[in-house]
Amino acid sequence: MTIHESARLIVEGESNFDDAWNFGGGAGFFAPVNSVLDIKGDIIARSQKNDRYDNTIGKFGVELNLGFRAWVAPQVEFAADVGRFMRDGKDYTIVNLIGRYHPTDLVSVNAEWRMKGENDGQFVLGVRFPF
Repeated sequence: MTIHESARLIVEGESNFDDAWNFGGGAGFFAPVNSVLDIKGDIIARSQKNDRYDNTIGKFGVELNLGFRAWVAPQVEFAADVGRFMRDGKDYTIVNLIGRYHPTDLVSVNAEWRMKGENDGQFVLGVRFPF
């Protein structure tokens, strides 16, 4: 959710509905470089629960990342992030590659490749709705 022309609040979650999740919330920024390219960064607090972390509220950590987003066509956006996720004294490298199509102002669909340290990689399809 955009809270300023260059700042946003982030709330995201994913679950496989088998008592496992990855929820995050934080803040991010965009800084325009030119008419089609922005630099972006995020700080996100995360709660993760899976087979390895089976306590009631999961394990907490902090994610920091920096990247860019570029409009490669009027309705097509490409973005990439590189960052670190810190939890329990361990650091994990994060790499995200994202392609997003905006058919209207009210919805966008995306395909994303995530490499987040503990995971070998995930291919994610998603939908975004502005608030």
